[in-house]
Amino acid sequence: MRRRRSARGARVFFATDLHGSDLCFKKFCAAPEFYGATHLILGGDLTGKLLIPVVADGERATFRLGGVTEEIALSDLDGQLKRLGNMGYYPVVGDAAMAEELSDGRRYEQRLQDEALARARRWIDYAAEKVGGSVQILVAGGNDDDPAIDEVFRDDGVFINGEGRVAEIGGVTIASCGWSNPTPWDTPRECSEDELRARLDAVVAGVGDPSAAIFNFHVPPHDTALDVCPEVDDELRVVTVMGSPVLQHAGSTAVRALIEAVQPRVSVHGHIHESRGVEQIGRTTAVNAGSEYSEGVLLGAVIDLDRDPAGVVLTAG
Repeated sequence: MRRRRSARGARVFFATDLHGSDLCFKKFCAAPEFYGATHLILGGDLTGKLLIPVVADGERATFRLGGVTEEIALSDLDGQLKRLGNMGYYPVVGDAAMAEELSDGRRYEQRLQDEALARARRWIDYAAEKVGGSVQILVAGGNDDDPAIDEVFRDDGVFINGEGRVAEIGGVTIASCGWSNPTPWDTPRECSEDELRARLDAVVAGVGDPSAAIFNFHVPPHDTALDVCPEVDDELRVVTVMGSPVLQHAGSTAVRALIEAVQPRVSVHGHIHESRGVEQIGRTTAVNAGSEYSEGVLLGAVIDLDRDPAGVVLTAG
């Protein structure tokens, strides 16, 4: 059976797992100019994981990062705040009383969410300035993202929130689901494989012609080159044998089964940062763009839909 092509001349730039990195998001917004992208897909895990209380006292400021206390001059504070934001952290500046307040787990988590949503709103303003009126951004959350982020990235002319539905952008059909199979970290959007398959089926039911569609599923298909990662124990420590990490396939069997059954033109994934690659599953070109967000490096994939199978170039910059 001959596969239908998506919109003629469509070049998709896909990146994922930015985890709050300001620098990576700014690079993402440059993709239309840099790569000639006509469509942008921003995959899940948009938000960062760590709040950094910065205590300013006199002429100095201190904070802890990676278990190490760093002390800087107040004159260097702005530069350090920018550095932390580019790494995906949320620095908050205050006095010792603020730091003590944030030692309470509930207050810490609430402030972390508040800062994550505030940064997302700044991203929306930035994107409107950089790509507004030329390219729309399809966005969908990931398993690490609190559902509150969906209310921020609602359809606004620049962003289209595709989570849990099918969106049509410039002739390209994109079906999105940010949920994952169970992880060791008990994240906000994870569920059993059976429930995940039900969620995926509900989304895909809205796709008229899968052979011309992109499936934007955060978790990659199981037992592929796209889902390999180190195994961790009950204490979340990497399992090793003779000093080398034990690797496992941690992707979703539900995602794999659906791709095999439905055969979309392209499927794009993230979730497992270290398993960047491209794999053909039947007629489907499956991609994991990977992530190096903490280094400020934007990993991505340029996908040319005019080719059959779709042409994919993995990028880093």
